[in-house]
Amino acid sequence: EVFAPILEKTALSVESVDHTWLIQGERLLISVNLTSNTPDHFSILDLRIDLPPPLAVVTGVDLNSDLCHCSVSDGDQIALTFECTVKAAQSSSSTEDAMLQVKLCDDNKKEFSLELPLDLNYLLLQLLQSNSQPKAVDEAKASLKLAAIEGIVGEPIKLTYTVETQAEGEIIFSIDPEGTNWLVAGKVN
Repeated sequence: EVFAPILEKTALSVESVDHTWLIQGERLLISVNLTSNTPDHFSILDLRIDLPPPLAVVTGVDLNSDLCHCSVSDGDQIALTFECTVKAAQSSSSTEDAMLQVKLCDDNKKEFSLELPLDLNYLLLQLLQSNSQPKAVDEAKASLKLAAIEGIVGEPIKLTYTVETQAEGEIIFSIDPEGTNWLVAGKVN
């Protein structure tokens, strides 16, 4: 592990861990806020979160990919988000701790890894006290593509989609735009 000698902290430290339910008791976002504690610049090569049961990271969803290979300096704040599900209760109790594994590279191209413990005790206690079991959730995914000749720069784009299903009750869906250069809202200077 790499330590910042003046502060006696690791190169990155966990400032806070929080969660937001997308579907109560079934699907959630786990937010992790990190702070850089070293005067040396480095970049993040890879991120992985290990969670204890019944939590599991949703595969195929990487909400932090834009942070890889970005330069990080002393005092920088890094906000990470992981989409997770609650799996069915397991018969054996696990003492596995939540851990964020970060692979870093410094200016001299030296690679090193950090294992940062995450405090999810409050969330896990909520799940243990909850009597409701997760419901089966079917997913419907749609991909959007824009034609090269459509739209004017700076103008809103109208997107239309249809979801056909035989499911009853509430339907939850997500739209995944192809590519990473979509400007959802905001201003470019």
